[in-house]
Amino acid sequence: MMREEIISQAQTLGITEIGFVDPHDLACRKPDSSHAFSNESSSGVFDIMTDAKTIIVFLTGYLPHETPENLSVYAAGKDYHAVCREIAEGIAQPVTQRGFDIKIQVDNGCLNERTAAKLAGLGIIGKNGFLINKKYGSYCFIACIITNCKIEKSKPLAGECLKCGLCESFCPGGALSGASFDESRCASYITQKKGVLTSEEKRILNKSKSAWGCDICQRVCPMNKNAEYTNIHAFSENLVLRLSHEDISGREFRRKYADRAFSWRGKGVIDRNLSILNGKE
Repeated sequence: MMREEIISQAQTLGITEIGFVDPHDLACRKPDSSHAFSNESSSGVFDIMTDAKTIIVFLTGYLPHETPENLSVYAAGKDYHAVCREIAEGIAQPVTQRGFDIKIQVDNGCLNERTAAKLAGLGIIGKNGFLINKKYGSYCFIACIITNCKIEKSKPLAGECLKCGLCESFCPGGALSGASFDESRCASYITQKKGVLTSEEKRILNKSKSAWGCDICQRVCPMNKNAEYTNIHAFSENLVLRLSHEDISGREFRRKYADRAFSWRGKGVIDRNLSILNGKE
């Protein structure tokens, strides 16, 4: 009964991609990919909630009709951390109204969300480390609701990455070459790195043509060919389609873009990237 209520509640909020994971299944499983600049682990769920019994996992698509010019698609709309957290609170109402506890994670903790999403039957993991969902492709955000309410778990999907090698061959820095992911050569990582960049890092950044993030491995992935556009207004309206030098202070920059995922690193890093792209550094 609780399972159906949660799914119904999610649908009222525009969420169709939702599943349920037994935290013990996640805790005893190795992460499906080393891709990401985070401290994700499979065992972290019990560090977040010691009596966890279920992880509710849901996806929000974020692909808009308009294509950003020099920043990653994920950063064009409102900050997904806040948007998905608000949606999660709404989805969890049937749980909290019955007195159960919840903890929400949206790319901000130790829980390996991609592995959780795979166990929840929401997709498979690509060579580039992204979760690939049947509806949204890899253009989706993952959010997890950990609760001490016991709910029947979902079944993982059959299937796997096509292993076509396109993400590997098109990666500007060759970060996907070989068996593991080399974070230091990832264009997205480099655009977010502080300090002075090396000549090789500048070369990679110029090849990506992006001042923040990188979508090249997603753009060339054939499993994204029919990815649906987002139905979430926060990710499809009032988009930032181009980053440019602005004659404002760092504080004003943070205030202006407080609701955007690229604002956390500050104006200096983005200005540095823009200068490199414009051939001034």
